[in-house]
Amino acid sequence: MNKVYLREIAFLRVEDVEQFLNYLYNPKTQLNKIREYLDILAEAQIQEQRQKGVPEKDIKVTVRYPNVSSKSYTFYYCLFEILWETACKISELNNLRVENIDLDKKQIKIYKRIYKISDKLCEKLNILFYRLNLKPNDLIVNRYWGANSERIERKEVSVQALSKYMKRHFKYCWYFDREIDPKYLTQRAHPYVLRHTKAVQLISAGMTREELTKFLGLSDIRLVECYYKYAATQINITMEDIEIQDNISNSRSSVNIIGNNQVTNYGISGLEF
Repeated sequence: MNKVYLREIAFLRVEDVEQFLNYLYNPKTQLNKIREYLDILAEAQIQEQRQKGVPEKDIKVTVRYPNVSSKSYTFYYCLFEILWETACKISELNNLRVENIDLDKKQIKIYKRIYKISDKLCEKLNILFYRLNLKPNDLIVNRYWGANSERIERKEVSVQALSKYMKRHFKYCWYFDREIDPKYLTQRAHPYVLRHTKAVQLISAGMTREELTKFLGLSDIRLVECYYKYAATQINITMEDIEIQDNISNSRSSVNIIGNNQVTNYGISGLEF
């Protein structure tokens, strides 16, 4: 078995993940503020060059504006929200088909695992399916709106593409926040950070090792040990508390029955097993 070292795993604060997803859900408000701020910078550059006697035809503005009207925001919001709510892998996301998503029941099926999803994600997925005219057998990453609002077809979305998108929009999301360390964001702008952070959130909500192993789709319960070690350093619990928590949860009776499956209620989007 391959060892997983904590130093190789990056985590975000849950509130930062939620702020990033809320930004992607409705980016225009923040991006319009950024454009207004950049307009001021652009005007200052123009005035400075005029004062130096630069001819009008040679005046250059180096300010780069973010795209406010791009339809790709809905596409990427859906991808990142699915990664966050289900903690799935990128390979699983690339194999997710429209028929695996039940908007009426608010569920997503990833292989043999069924996850509950939020109302906001259902709303955006409904818009995405309608805009791209996706059929039940279509992969959700097969088509999306490019930067120039043209429809692009592709076989999969890469980890590098998602990471690049995260880095750019982390910058926009916290553009006016001078208190947060930019390195904290850029070093953690990776799609798998959502999976790792979700695992720690579930541990703090009381999920046991066995349940977390099923939630993450892992085959070996030892692979989740790194998350519990990290959680013990970040939240007010110890490894002894986690052991007690496991023992209590083994006899847990507060479960909701859905069909023939049992789903433990943690107050957040969860897994049926």
